[in-house]
Amino acid sequence: MTNCEVHLAFNGYTSTSFFPSSGTPQGSSLSPTLSALFTAPLLHIAQKWGDRDLTLYVDDGAIYASGPMFSSTVDKLRSALTETLTWLSNHGLSIDPNKTELLFFHRHTHSCLHGTIPTSVTFTSNYGDIIVKPTPCLHYLGIFFTHNLNWSSHTKILANCAHSTIRGLGVLGNSACGFTIPIWHKIYNAVILPVLLYGAPVWFTDTKQTIPIRSLQIAQNDTCCKIAGIFHTTPTHLTKKLLSLPPIHIRLQHILRSAGTRLLTLPPSHALRNPKKTRAVTLLPSFVSITPILPPCTEINPLSQFSYVSPPHPALLTTWSHPQFHLLTTFSKNTINHLLSDSTPNTTKIYIFTKPLSDSSLHLSTYAVLLHNRLLFSGSSHALSASKASLISFWTVLRCLPAAFSYILFFSDPSFMS
Repeated sequence: MTNCEVHLAFNGYTSTSFFPSSGTPQGSSLSPTLSALFTAPLLHIAQKWGDRDLTLYVDDGAIYASGPMFSSTVDKLRSALTETLTWLSNHGLSIDPNKTELLFFHRHTHSCLHGTIPTSVTFTSNYGDIIVKPTPCLHYLGIFFTHNLNWSSHTKILANCAHSTIRGLGVLGNSACGFTIPIWHKIYNAVILPVLLYGAPVWFTDTKQTIPIRSLQIAQNDTCCKIAGIFHTTPTHLTKKLLSLPPIHIRLQHILRSAGTRLLTLPPSHALRNPKKTRAVTLLPSFVSITPILPPCTEINPLSQFSYVSPPHPALLTTWSHPQFHLLTTFSKNTINHLLSDSTPNTTKIYIFTKPLSDSSLHLSTYAVLLHNRLLFSGSSHALSASKASLISFWTVLRCLPAAFSYILFFSDPSFMS
């Protein structure tokens, strides 16, 4: 905050300027670093807890505990919160009781064996008693949790936010006088899509999730009507193809695979790479296997359902060709400028780049699909060999490739030509 001048303004009143002696500017990258260094001793204290855990994200924190009965779980939470409040009070910090929430994760079946859920829980602190009532839906870091991890509420809230945003964007223009379709695509990718897909790796498993996905798909259908300027009664199945908008479940699968690839790039000492650290908190016995961080649809090779046959020697094969595909592995400047020129209408460009990971024996393949020089979708995949990683990316692209007169493929792996 050196050489920074500050004014305070409220209800039309502006104070005189002054120079702050401490603090960090708004949005500074130094703020989360200093916050992590300051709260690190509290996290070290929480590591000594046997059946409880504490997580912090800047100024948002959560305490986890588990037990065979609701009463024993409350006692563990009360002990952990008391120790946390004592540390915060000794360092001049406190919590906001109005923002403190409590949620019990449990199943409906055999709930009588765990006792009765308390109607309210009282926690003692230096500032007085804090009374917290259990909530049916907890909002933490933008994710809405329920007691049985039913994500219909989360997706319904996101879909309602997207609906409100779509209606708000209606003031920007209409079908007669407004934005063009490419500009609406940019607005959709930058404004609507991040709202719909927020926190997807947390809840999406691609298994028996028809109801949550349906809420998001309905919101995207309304967006198709806004982009195309059509009536709401128009079938959206064909409209999505004409607008080159993949279905929501395809986008969710891409996000999940990208999260799996990102998980592989983390160092081996990272907490997300060691799920066994949660065994003490969940009270799982040693003979029970730990559930992976991401669902099986991310960790299982999408080509594993097909029988793999070893390819013949490349010298015995001719160069792969297709009447609608132009393959490029040697990036000639004149050839690329000719194919990427605006004189080739309705041409889809597919980029697939493959490289080995530095700390692993796997190869990472990233892909991007462009139409009219704008990004449609992108993602990544991984495999033990570069050719197989490129093949997985190419197979994923073909699943949701929009219709076009011709396609241009850019491969960084020359062996994929065979």
